[in-house]
Amino acid sequence: MIWAKYSEIEAIEILKKLWIENKNSKLQIPFWRKDLNYKADIAEEISRIKWYDSIETTIPRVNLWAVIQTETYKLKNDSRNFFTGRWFFEMYNYTFVNKNLAEKCNMNISNSIPLKNYLSEEMTHLRPSLIPNLLLSIESNIRDTKKLDMFEFEKIFNFDKNKNIIETYSLAWVFKENKNIVYYDIQSIISDFLKTIWVDKFSFENTDISPDFAHKWRVSKIIARWKEIWFVWEIHPSIAKKFDVVWEKIGFFEINADILKEISYNTTKYKEISNYQENNFDLSFVVSKDTKWSEIKLTIEKTDNLIKKVELFDIYENAEKLPEKRSLSFKIYIQSLESSLDDNIKWELIKKIIENVSKKGWVLR
Repeated sequence: MIWAKYSEIEAIEILKKLWIENKNSKLQIPFWRKDLNYKADIAEEISRIKWYDSIETTIPRVNLWAVIQTETYKLKNDSRNFFTGRWFFEMYNYTFVNKNLAEKCNMNISNSIPLKNYLSEEMTHLRPSLIPNLLLSIESNIRDTKKLDMFEFEKIFNFDKNKNIIETYSLAWVFKENKNIVYYDIQSIISDFLKTIWVDKFSFENTDISPDFAHKWRVSKIIARWKEIWFVWEIHPSIAKKFDVVWEKIGFFEINADILKEISYNTTKYKEISNYQENNFDLSFVVSKDTKWSEIKLTIEKTDNLIKKVELFDIYENAEKLPEKRSLSFKIYIQSLESSLDDNIKWELIKKIIENVSKKGWVLR
């Protein structure tokens, strides 16, 4: 830090030599000194006349206290560590979209917030979602690599019901891969991520409301601790084609980070760990297409206390073999705190599960 202290009399004498008069505690600047506009300019003139070598140099005082970590900062940092640790590319895109990009994503640009003095035709509106610019990133890098994973954690801007502008933090991820169904990869990543930030209760449910760029029949909503935190699954093929993705699928999810931070980092209750081996088996049920898989999962879990975890691992649809229906396959984990589970106990439990599920009208496949 460089500083010097002058008395008022000394400072006035110096300024007089520069034709700067002090009248009623106000300085009158000569008309030819157009460069003197601020207090810092006057201080510089005084230092210049006294010569800079006379100014003492000292070590500046710096606040060495730790930076206060807000919940948003913590969530953003943990999200970055999680996804970069799995070799995903973190993106820093512009905060803007334009009409052309909105049309490529089947979005109505009139629902976005316009800028009065935009810098270019490519930055006319504030982005309502992170997905459009992430799709542009895929388009720009599609020729360089076969598999792409990109994520971003930043603000988006929308209107509320009263047409007021609201800012929310959003976490989005898109990836391109040559697979028929990308849902299970996304579900696995989201499940691991939510567990990392201590969100212990979540599910994926069907929804009739979907983003403009999503495949209408291949989109789900994420429910975490009874709150909806937005959408997951697949970009519509017609939109993917506009971004030069023809043979591969583009999966995505977008999460409202402001809601997520409210339900994350929860303390978990202690559970006794069993000394006996865990067993698992698979069961598939044929249900109507409007049946929520979470309802079947809950029915299975309530069958017996030996059931510790139920996971959906496959969805099969065939218009000819299963018209208006689909098959859902679950992996069921069982374990006892008291003893090992033999085959007889396992088969009795399977019969009990099938009986409970059949009462709801769902058939074992």
